[in-house]
Amino acid sequence: MKPYFSEEASNLLRGLMEQDPSKRIGSSEEDAKEIMRHGFFATIDWLKLAKRELAAPFKPKITSDDDYKNFDPMFLNEDVKDTPADAIIDKKASNFDGFTFNADKMNIEMNHLRNHKL
Repeated sequence: MKPYFSEEASNLLRGLMEQDPSKRIGSSEEDAKEIMRHGFFATIDWLKLAKRELAAPFKPKITSDDDYKNFDPMFLNEDVKDTPADAIIDKKASNFDGFTFNADKMNIEMNHLRNHKL
């Protein structure tokens, strides 16, 4: 972890990157609630967030649709490389073996949150 990360941020990232799904934060029966209770998110009002009642903590000031001043020049100066999609897809290999994310389950959880059913 980077030395400038808070202890809460470091702890959360270690928990999210745990390879063993049974030990990974958010993989218990409590699911996302375990993550939501983590100290890193202590100041988040999840109900207001779900209802979109929280103001964004940062809104970049832009002058047009193609105003890129908020992007690091390192990324703007990179060469553009076009990789054909079929060149990067290896149907026999999977980079996500054992990956346990379930979008349907997450959507159900967010709908419960929006409806005060925590």
